[in-house]
Amino acid sequence: MGIERLRSCAWILCGAMVATLSGGCAGAPASPGGQEGTKAEAAENPLEVPMDAMGDAFKALRKQVGNASANASSLGLVATLRENATAARGLAPDSAEAADAAARPAFLEGFRAQIDRLLASLATLEAQLRDGKNDDAARTVEEIVGIMYRGKE
Repeated sequence: MGIERLRSCAWILCGAMVATLSGGCAGAPASPGGQEGTKAEAAENPLEVPMDAMGDAFKALRKQVGNASANASSLGLVATLRENATAARGLAPDSAEAADAAARPAFLEGFRAQIDRLLASLATLEAQLRDGKNDDAARTVEEIVGIMYRGKE
């Protein structure tokens, strides 16, 4: 799989979270067509629904993950992230349809591999929060951010 395909997979997986965390991503529109997404657009692109939910949950989690008194809430946010990542894994990004038919299976495999990496990181994060290891959990959240940004390089 080419680097451009991997970058595209990373953007699709983490686009909503990156946009939420950074107020947008240089050179990439906040939503298809460069316009702000609407619920009607989300209905046309079912992947936007779980991506938006993940973006909102991740933004809140990043703010509170270091605070042990917020662990119950943080665990709820991790559950929201896991639920929506699992839902996203079962969907195909619009850009998969635009891919060459021969390249489409590899593209979808890369997309799902990115989600699997996210799910593995979320399992680690959940265990750290349950064990009260908030410093480790905060590092794991920043590692997730790093994975997202490396995917956009």
